[in-house]
Amino acid sequence: MSNILIISPDETLRNALDTILAAFSNEVSVRQVERAADVMTMLRKGLDGTVLLDLRDPAGSSETEVLFEHLHGLSHHVCVKVLVITDLGYPRAVWRWLDQLVAGCVPTPVCPETLRRLLTVDEDGLVSPIDSIEQRALAANGWSFTTQSAAMFPLLGQLERVAARDVTLLLTGETGTGKSYLARLIHELSERRSGPFFSTACGALPPDLIESELFGHVRGAFTSAVRSSVGRFEAARGGTLLLDEIDVLGAKEQSRLLHVIETGKYEPVGSTDTKTADVRLIVASNVDLKRLAERHQFRADLYYRLNVLEFHLPPLRQRPADIVPLAAQFIDDTCQRHGIPITHMSSDFAALLKRYHWPGNIRELLNQMRRAVLLSKDSVLTTDSLSLDLRTEAGEAEPESEPKPPGRRPAGWNLNRRLACSEREFLMETLRAHNHNRAATARALGISRTALYKKLHRFGLVEKTRYSPVGGVAEAS
Repeated sequence: MSNILIISPDETLRNALDTILAAFSNEVSVRQVERAADVMTMLRKGLDGTVLLDLRDPAGSSETEVLFEHLHGLSHHVCVKVLVITDLGYPRAVWRWLDQLVAGCVPTPVCPETLRRLLTVDEDGLVSPIDSIEQRALAANGWSFTTQSAAMFPLLGQLERVAARDVTLLLTGETGTGKSYLARLIHELSERRSGPFFSTACGALPPDLIESELFGHVRGAFTSAVRSSVGRFEAARGGTLLLDEIDVLGAKEQSRLLHVIETGKYEPVGSTDTKTADVRLIVASNVDLKRLAERHQFRADLYYRLNVLEFHLPPLRQRPADIVPLAAQFIDDTCQRHGIPITHMSSDFAALLKRYHWPGNIRELLNQMRRAVLLSKDSVLTTDSLSLDLRTEAGEAEPESEPKPPGRRPAGWNLNRRLACSEREFLMETLRAHNHNRAATARALGISRTALYKKLHRFGLVEKTRYSPVGGVAEAS
């Protein structure tokens, strides 16, 4: 039997929801309370089910925070999903819990078919609970890295163990995945935290000056060397040095870097005096160094020396559980910096963030959230405040361009969209082969009915609903 708890001060809404739920299935146990604070005494070990939480009144936000903190504390032995009932979308009080405890938004007036979809009701009855999402974090001195993506858990565990060890690390991953930020966090977790942290983007340095920038030079070492200068290795003495985009280093610089890593010794350009490097070295790259080494475009001995402790940061599209929590963090930071009060995030806004493939990763997400806050209206974040390119790629808006000749793909077409179209066609074929029986289709695909329904909704393969308010509740067509 599925357990459903309705929390709302509006008795009319509670009774209307009770009636709708009773019509879905006989295997439903529905309870009603007026306030979130009344729920604490009802929670028991082993409780599973769904909470329908009325958040139309912002006055109850403090009680909501207490409720979510309590549910999160019980996450090891309760399996609960929360559906929030709002007028404008997700209120600020629940942003940090999206995709962790909060599984959806029920707009008002409540539509029975919308509620049915969010509760995952199919021909086999009502399936209410969802698996709770774990969260892991590393934090030190105001720097933190938090993830809800299971793929990141081993990475954080390994970094926590090696951060305090004074060894060279290699961070790899696409541009914008957070390598520089993670390097700074590693520094704060290390024994060198009281020393300086220097980050050098090798790709931004002129090729003929890279060696001088890294190791320093003496006066007269080359034409423009009118005075001696210390390099990054000397400036970061006693601390940590991050060398980003290490793949752009030439053969000479790679050879010198390998020598420093192996011996801890180096000479400034134009000098015969040997210096001792006293830094914790972290190197980063957004390209596959192994492939470059196989093509003789990167020293193999340097690669294998760095590959002892390599940590790969997956792209944001492979960490979907982190998208909305990261977006909420960036929104909060931007609101505080510019004094802009944002109270709600529309459910369409959150859904669009999860549909988009984020080729620019976390850096692109940060810039889009800054844009959204600055362009927001009426303290609500809507999809209109996101860029047209993002909305077009995610399928929310049509590209503003002239019709293309036959045989040419529309603007914004890429491999991700092609794969999505192929998946949609495959789902349609499987559905037809099983006479649109979702339970049978899910079994044939080897996935749960919940996962199947999410895919059907994402590709627009669920039935359309006609909204006609009747006594505060919409009717389905």
